[in-house]
Amino acid sequence: MNLWIAKLGMRDFKTLQLEQFQEIAHGFWMLKNAKISEYKTEHLHYLSYRSPFKISKKRYSDIGEKLLGYSGLILPILKSGEDFGDIATFLKYEDDLPALLDNATGQFSLFKASVDYFECITDNLGAHKIYYCEQDNGTVYVSNFLPMIRAGLGSSNPNYNFFVDWIAAGGNYGYATEEKDIFNLPEYGRLTWSASNGLEVSRYHDISRMIIPAASQKKYINECADHLSNAIHYLSKTRQSVLTLSGGYDSRLILSMFHGLPKESLECYTYPDHIYDMSLARKAAGKFGFPHTVLRADDMPDVYELDEFIQEDETPYWCYSNVFRYLFKDKIRSLLRGGQKVLLRGDAGGTPHPKLKKFSELRGNIEFLVDELAMSMLNLQILTPDAKESLSQRFRSYYVDKYGPFFRENLTLNLAVIQHYFERFRQYQTGKLIHHTYDCDLFLPYGNETYIQTTFNASTEELYRYKNESIHHQLYEKFTGGKISSPDFTTGVHWDANNIQKIKYQIERKVLQPRFKPDVKYTSKIRAEFFNTNLDYFREIVRSSSDSDIWHFFDRKQIESLLKPGDESHLGNMKVIFRIIPLLKRDFSFHK
Repeated sequence: MNLWIAKLGMRDFKTLQLEQFQEIAHGFWMLKNAKISEYKTEHLHYLSYRSPFKISKKRYSDIGEKLLGYSGLILPILKSGEDFGDIATFLKYEDDLPALLDNATGQFSLFKASVDYFECITDNLGAHKIYYCEQDNGTVYVSNFLPMIRAGLGSSNPNYNFFVDWIAAGGNYGYATEEKDIFNLPEYGRLTWSASNGLEVSRYHDISRMIIPAASQKKYINECADHLSNAIHYLSKTRQSVLTLSGGYDSRLILSMFHGLPKESLECYTYPDHIYDMSLARKAAGKFGFPHTVLRADDMPDVYELDEFIQEDETPYWCYSNVFRYLFKDKIRSLLRGGQKVLLRGDAGGTPHPKLKKFSELRGNIEFLVDELAMSMLNLQILTPDAKESLSQRFRSYYVDKYGPFFRENLTLNLAVIQHYFERFRQYQTGKLIHHTYDCDLFLPYGNETYIQTTFNASTEELYRYKNESIHHQLYEKFTGGKISSPDFTTGVHWDANNIQKIKYQIERKVLQPRFKPDVKYTSKIRAEFFNTNLDYFREIVRSSSDSDIWHFFDRKQIESLLKPGDESHLGNMKVIFRIIPLLKRDFSFHK
C-alpha cells in the first residue's frame, strides 16, 4: 500500500501538515509501521507512506535525482514475464508513462518528477482516484487520498452539488468531489506541472480507444480472455487473492479465470444475502476446488456505533446503508489481513436496462437515451425546483457533452450498448468502489480495456448474460476450456436452463417460497430493521435541522413523508433517508 501526496510550486510541507499526514497514514493497519520516502527540490515536495517490504513484497518508488513511483495494483496482460511488483520494471516507461497501458491492466497511478517537473497518469477508467487542487497562489496539491489534500489545505469548502447528486442519484457526475476546490482525474487522466507552465490536466488517450470498435468481436473476445488470464496467472504467483463470490454471473466469471491454478491462490467468501446465492456460490467454488466461507454477521449496531463506523471511512459516501457492511467488517478484515492480499470484485459487470431493449436499433440519438436514463436513475421528487433543474443539467451535460460526439459519428452503436457502458462508467467514477477501507489492493476485472472493447462491440443479445451467446458465456468457456460446466442457478435462470427448469422455478417462487422461504434479501431485511428501529431518531434529526443549508436543495415535506415504518419493498425510500441523515446531523461541519 502506498499513500502519497505532492506539493508543487512551493517546496516544504509545514510541521503541522506532516503530523496530520502521519496520523492519516497510521489509520491503516498496513501503514502502522510505514516506511516514509521523500523527494524534495526547489519547486516540489513529495511524501510517500508505504507498507514495509516484509509486508508488501513490492517496491513502490525509485528516488534519486529523479522520482519514479506508482500506487495501486498493476498487472501484466502479456506473457512478458515483467515484474510489476518492482519499480525497476517501470524504468522503460519513464519517457512515456502512457505506454504502460499497452502492456498492463489494473487500478493504479504512475508518476514521475524531476527538479521542476511532475507528471502523473491514472488507469483507463480513472478508477484509482488521483485528486488535485490548485490554490490561488499557484501551489498545487496532488494525492491518491483526498483527506491528505484536505490536511494540506488546512480548510474545507463543501461542494453542495456533490451531495445533492449523491443523495438523489447515488453518485456524482463528472470529476468534482465533496470539496469545491478538489477534483479527480478523468479516464486516461494525465496531470502535468512545471515551474514554467504550471498545471495542466488532460487525457493521454481519447475515450474512443475503449468505446469505438476497431476489430471483430471474435478478436476482442480472444484478446480479452488472453489478457485477463495472463493478469490472473501473474497475480496467483505474486499475491493471494480474495473474491467476493455472490454466485451471480459476474463473480462466477471471475472465479473461472482461476481455473487450473493452485487452490491456495484464491479464497472465496459470500455474504448470507440470499439462500440461493449462498448455495450457488458454495457449489461454484467447490467445482473449482477453492476454499469458500459464508460470513456470519455480528450483532446489529445502534445508530451511534454505526455513525462512528461510517466516519472512519474518510469518504463522502456516509450512509446508514452501511449497516450491512458493519455486520461483517471484522470477518472481512480477518480474511484480508495477514499477508499481501488482493480483493477481487465483480462490480460493474452489469446488464442493459431491460426497458431500453426496445430502443436497441435506434442509432445515434443520445439525447433520447439520456432522457430515458434520467427518468430511471434520478430521484427528482425529493429536490427543490432549483436543485432538480441543476441536477438534470449536470446529468445531461455529463453524458451528452462527453459522449455525444462519438455516438453521433458512429451510427453502428446502439442505445442498449451505450446504456450498458454508461452505467459501468458511472459506477467507477463515483469513487464508491475504490476506497481504502480494507487496507488492501483492489482488482476489478471488468474495468479492463479489452473487456470494455468487447462489450462495446457486442450485439444487444450478447450483453444479456443468461444467454448462451452472451459475452460472459463465451469468456467462461475460454477460461475453463469447456471443462467445467457453469453451475445452474437454483432459480432456473442460467445459461442452460430448459423449459422444465423454468417451470420448476416459477412453482418455487410463486407457491413454495411465500409459504416456507420468503424470497427476501438479507441485506434488505437488515436495512429495514435498522430503519424501523431508529425511525424516531431520524425524525428528530430532521425536526432539529430547520436551519440546515440542505433544505435549499431538498424538499423537506418530501423527506418527512418518507419517515414512516416500511418493509423491504420501501428500500428506495430508506436509501434516501440513510444518505441524508448523516449529513443533516453534521450539517457539513464534518469538513471543518
